[in-house]
Amino acid sequence: MAKRTMVWLLAAASLILVGGILFAGVMMTLNWDFSELTTSEFVTNEYVIDESYTHVYISTDIADIKIKPALDGITRVICYEQENQMHTVKEYLGDLYIQVNDERAWHEHIAINFKKPKIELYIPQGEYGDLFIRSDTGDIKIHDVSTFERISIEAMTGDVDLGVHVKDNITATVRTGDVQLRDVSANTLYASTSTGDL
Repeated sequence: MAKRTMVWLLAAASLILVGGILFAGVMMTLNWDFSELTTSEFVTNEYVIDESYTHVYISTDIADIKIKPALDGITRVICYEQENQMHTVKEYLGDLYIQVNDERAWHEHIAINFKKPKIELYIPQGEYGDLFIRSDTGDIKIHDVSTFERISIEAMTGDVDLGVHVKDNITATVRTGDVQLRDVSANTLYASTSTGDL
């Protein structure tokens, strides 16, 4: 092997070794918590809905969604979200809307994220109209909540976990992800996934 090639191989091996030592040192300082490497700022926002509403519409991109019963009888939405990618939560004309607002500049799309945005909706017991959820990449879990007339879920990538009772129909369409149904009742049920388990 040529002397020049050997020098380059030794230099490359040395750089890899130094990089590995630096990485291990940094991660030991962070207690091996990869979420500390996240370059985006996350905040927690809580919204209280005082007005009554019939239908619920949720539209987000990468946030995980959980809908739970409100034991205190008050509708609350808790969003763990990026500062420049927050959700709008409002009651409008008798309906509840939760929608993401992506205000990131083009260069802010290039980031290291080990944290995941989350939406938790606490809903009082009662009877409601439609629940519509649209998500790009995020898991959706709904259990033990009030009675809806209809539930419609559209997700690109993510798992859907349902344990609900509706009066009319449930539709859950997932492109990549699992659909799990437990203790579900409906007049009609349609569930599908292109890549995943049902």
